[in-house]
Amino acid sequence: MFNKSIPNPSMLVREGTTGEIADSAPTIINKEPSTTAEKQSLIASPQPEIHGDMWAPSLRRNTPIWGLAAAFITLACCVGAIIIVLVSNGQNVEAWKVQPSVLLAILMAGTNATLMFALAGGVTNAWWYTAYKGATVAEVQRQWSVGMSLWEAMCAGRHMSAVAFATIIGTWAIFATDPLMQRSTNVVSANITSSVNVVASIAPLIPYGYTGITTGLGGDSDLSVVAPTIPAMDVARDYFNKVPITTGFTGCKGNCTGTVPAAGFAVTCQKSRFPVDYYAKGMNPSNSSDLSYQDPQLAFSTNFTEDSWTLSANLTVAYVDSINQTCAGFMTVRSCYLQAATIEYPISITNNVVTLGDVSSPKVLALQNSSAYSHTTCLADCPVYADGVMTISGITLSAQRLFNSSTILTHVAPTPHTTSVWIVDYDGTLSNQYLSVTESDFGSSINNCNMTYLDPTNVIIQAMNEMMFRTALRASNTSLYNGLEGFNHPGKPVVFVPMPGVDGVPRNTNITMTQTSSINVYSSDYKFLGASIALILLSLILIIPLYYGYWKMGRRPTLSPLETAKAFGAPLLRRAGSNMEATGLVKVAGPTKVRYGEVLREEDGVQVHKLEIAEAETVKAPRRAVIYR
Repeated sequence: MFNKSIPNPSMLVREGTTGEIADSAPTIINKEPSTTAEKQSLIASPQPEIHGDMWAPSLRRNTPIWGLAAAFITLACCVGAIIIVLVSNGQNVEAWKVQPSVLLAILMAGTNATLMFALAGGVTNAWWYTAYKGATVAEVQRQWSVGMSLWEAMCAGRHMSAVAFATIIGTWAIFATDPLMQRSTNVVSANITSSVNVVASIAPLIPYGYTGITTGLGGDSDLSVVAPTIPAMDVARDYFNKVPITTGFTGCKGNCTGTVPAAGFAVTCQKSRFPVDYYAKGMNPSNSSDLSYQDPQLAFSTNFTEDSWTLSANLTVAYVDSINQTCAGFMTVRSCYLQAATIEYPISITNNVVTLGDVSSPKVLALQNSSAYSHTTCLADCPVYADGVMTISGITLSAQRLFNSSTILTHVAPTPHTTSVWIVDYDGTLSNQYLSVTESDFGSSINNCNMTYLDPTNVIIQAMNEMMFRTALRASNTSLYNGLEGFNHPGKPVVFVPMPGVDGVPRNTNITMTQTSSINVYSSDYKFLGASIALILLSLILIIPLYYGYWKMGRRPTLSPLETAKAFGAPLLRRAGSNMEATGLVKVAGPTKVRYGEVLREEDGVQVHKLEIAEAETVKAPRRAVIYR
């Protein structure tokens, strides 16, 4: 800034247009006193030192650097907020040491501060540019008031200006952007999938003789009885009570799905269907009028048989699937062969609880050898077998007691008090559970022949394999050859001659499962982000034009009280240059002690009392009820 002291009052600064002053250095004009009296008067009169600054309009030199820098920082904070909201969307909460909401709060605080700073700079420039172009005192005051007060700006009415509009939008943006931005990110629960290694402690085959034992005389004696072993009884009880499967698998956190090889039943089923006519079979074939004739007829049946020598069981299911009012219809028979094997179980693990998928028709990996004899792995007294103890007998025995069931229809002759009816004999639980009859037809069907049934085959096989699965978990540390006896020495344990590294004890199985974990993630709501950013950008669009005309000003003006007072010709600042900035004014007039109050001035030869900020020694306290000009 050019600072020049003027020691001689005869040196005057040339007046001229803005362009002329901008294109040339200050021009000093020497004016010689015309008379000797004037010369003596100038010499005799002490002149105060007058300070001044050059009027220097410039596009570059007067650039409002801090205001534009504030606008740039505002934009940078917006870009940072957008990046945070976009990047955090869907990410695990634990992956962020500092929450996005905290970072957004910091950025919005910076945005609001710089936006307010940019608005203040724009209002300042607009006020000076309005005065520079020429305006009434009312217009100058209004320009200042709408820039300083949101209320004044909102009440501007027909005097609404760019400054008022920018103040309204900018101020509301400062209030609203942070709450809107905070709503742009939330924490929600989400499921993510990944592959995980799970260790399964489960036997691929049921150890020989693990689930059943013969009591009594044993062998083929009619006095021998098959009984379940302790593991088989525990398995049946757990299945019946639906005890959750919580053991055997480690390594899953959350929900896991996959398959595991384990002991089960390979299933092969055949299906046939044939007609039935209960009423015809219920009558005396030689005398159709003989209504006392009784011939029980089968309507539903589930039956298990076992062949312990081949480690297999047979399931036969028969049920009437359609019938009419004359008791004629069709019966379906399904015959299924179940062989001990290693099968693939689809499983899911949730909170360490294992749930089986559909294994009514499982994938078979390997059949279990029904004889322990092998050419490569020999046992003493080969061949050997499990006679005194049964391999799958405990499972089939439990299945017989749970699932064997039947429904028998018997035609009964009428009495003097009744008509001809059918007596229905239900045996077992499935005969009731799989009766297919509506509530409205139940009364008319219960003592009649026109009853149909649903097919329980898949449910029974599913249950059999679930019991095998539970058994395989219990046998995870039991040798495959646990229950074998010598053929020539019944009742004596077999001496196993192992191959190197072979002991028959199952090893843990490593399986790969798909893990679905419920985690807290950040979810971005882009409509709130968009609303916040739009409000900020709109504010900047309205604020930037307020800096128009800054290059026409001879300095970087402010709304400092000293600058505005000097611009209005305050006597207190008469020694300071009229183009000085606030810092220059402080240097010149800073040491002067001032006070606001009553001063005595002479106007038109009359002493008047006025209220001013003036030198402290000339000011008195204002007096109540005094009218000041």
